[in-house]
Amino acid sequence: MSSQKRDALRQLAANGTIADSEIAEQISVGLEGFTKRWEGEILPFIAAGGSDLRFVVGSYGRGKTHLLRVLSKLANEKGFLTCYTSCGTDAEPFESLEMTYQAIARNICLRKDGETYLGIHRVLESLDNDQIMSLRNSHYVPAPLRNLCRAYRTFLHDKTIARETKADLCELLLANKAHRVLFRELFRRTPSLPRPITRIGKRNAGQWLRGVLSLPKQLGFNGLVVFFDETGADLHIRGSSRRKRQEHMANLRNLIDHMAVGDLPGCSIIYGVTHDLLEMAAEDYPALAQRIERTDIPQMWEERQPNPRAIWTPLDELTSPTPSSRNFYESLGERLTTLAKESEMLAKNQLEVDQIIAEAAEMAENSAQGDTIRTFVKRVTSQIIC
Repeated sequence: MSSQKRDALRQLAANGTIADSEIAEQISVGLEGFTKRWEGEILPFIAAGGSDLRFVVGSYGRGKTHLLRVLSKLANEKGFLTCYTSCGTDAEPFESLEMTYQAIARNICLRKDGETYLGIHRVLESLDNDQIMSLRNSHYVPAPLRNLCRAYRTFLHDKTIARETKADLCELLLANKAHRVLFRELFRRTPSLPRPITRIGKRNAGQWLRGVLSLPKQLGFNGLVVFFDETGADLHIRGSSRRKRQEHMANLRNLIDHMAVGDLPGCSIIYGVTHDLLEMAAEDYPALAQRIERTDIPQMWEERQPNPRAIWTPLDELTSPTPSSRNFYESLGERLTTLAKESEMLAKNQLEVDQIIAEAAEMAENSAQGDTIRTFVKRVTSQIIC
């Protein structure tokens, strides 16, 4: 654990953020109110078969990724599968429904007994026979995907099944278009395969996507929580043609509509976004903006009333105290100091630490930039560790 904390501190000093969900929760400030609602209200609702949708809005460096990491850890502890996908410049999961399916199939994650199973194939490998058999009659998962899951898990340890068959089934599950599957050869080689078995394509992509989102609940887990981070449109489609931007937004809208009518029981989707997404939607694809925007727009001299249940929710409405308060930075500095002490990397005495935190907090309060939290974390961590 000490090495884990030391690695986290080095990442915080270099980047101001970390991918370690456990340590992210330890240094969280101001999220106690929302995480209590997440554990006591939202997760039980999803586990009971409900659907939850949320767009968490904040500027770059405000802490959206941090929030998603914390929520992911809490969901794992409550028996949910999770899926984290960053929609940065190298990933466009909403370019098509096939790519959305692919992103989820590759990043779906189960943490059990200290082990991490990443990818739909690895999750299936962790199942017992009763779990996989419970999928047989599910009407939420289309037959081809259902049969793929059952066949892959059933044949996994069967030495009479050719290695090529297992590879074909795995790549079909992951929607790997670079892997060529000859179905005539596949069925000739393995006549006992359940039918139908096909591959994902443009015509059936919507069914497969809804199927993989519903899959964990059908397998006996509490459900699935999907995190799409960095969904700010300027990261990957700002320079694209208007038609391509509209295609991205149409795919986002389709997911929203399916959740609204109950097509995805036991599923929550949370998007980490910047304000530009709503602005672009209002201009290029109003059908998306109408589904997610807040209608209680205050006048310029008024303040919006916090609404933590809103689909489109600024991160500041989920955080108390907010980064506009000096107490926020002082508490965050204390958490970072505690982490440094526990990892035996604290290189300053308490008086020096207090001075470092005070100066960094003053700079954060006076900064007009949106990434003040990330800057604060980098500055304080780099100065207090050896």
